Amino acid sequence: MLEFDSDGARFLFDLASEIGAAQADRTVAAWGRSRRAPRPRDESYQRGYPSPRGRAAQPLDKGHMVAHAAGGTFGPNMFPQDRDLNRGWSTEGHRYRALEREIANTPGTFFFCCLLYADDTDFPAAIDLGVLRPDGLHVERFRNRFDL
Repeated sequence: MLEFDSDGARFLFDLASEIGAAQADRTVAAWGRSRRAPRPRDESYQRGYPSPRGRAAQPLDKGHMVAHAAGGTFGPNMFPQDRDLNRGWSTEGHRYRALEREIANTPGTFFFCCLLYADDTDFPAAIDLGVLRPDGLHVERFRNRFDL
């Protein structure tokens, strides 16, 4: 496991290939304090990032563990995410986006995102998203895969 800082957040990355494992290298968690986006979204980088197309029966997006509006950028921050969840088009997606907005709209708020895997791929089965509120830690789990 590799722990590192990237653009104001801390990441935990599983470098399984370093030990010869069959499992994919993958980001496991990110945490930090929200902040304003450091720069405009880099559309060309995101377009060039490997597409998750064809990995599921349902459409996927290039999701972000730390939302761009909360200071997130690219690289290890990105993962294959269910499109309806990422864009807020489903019931769970509405809740997911509301948490992302809450985190982004209150700079300095502690948050975390944990990707939960059910196999050796880098396609998470679920996402835990948490935010520290004045009354305590609020965490919700969101289903990300529907092929399991």
